[in-house]
Amino acid sequence: MIYFFAYLCPSIALGVRRLHDVGRNGKWMWLVLTGIGVIPILYWAVQPSSPETNEWGPPPGTTT
Repeated sequence: MIYFFAYLCPSIALGVRRLHDVGRNGKWMWLVLTGIGVIPILYWAVQPSSPETNEWGPPPGTTT
C-alpha cells in the first residue's frame, strides 16, 4: 500500500507532462479513472512530441 501511494503522485505528474508534450491538456489524465479512458491516454503517450512551442513551453530536447 505504501508503494502504491509513493508511485501514484510521480505517475500522474509524468502522465500530465507527457500529455503537454503532445499538445494536450493535463486534465485528460482524468480519463484514466474510467476503464475505457486508458486507450486514448496510451495512444497519446506513444505519439511523437509536437515540434513547435505550445502554451506549456518549448518542445523537449531543445535549448533556448
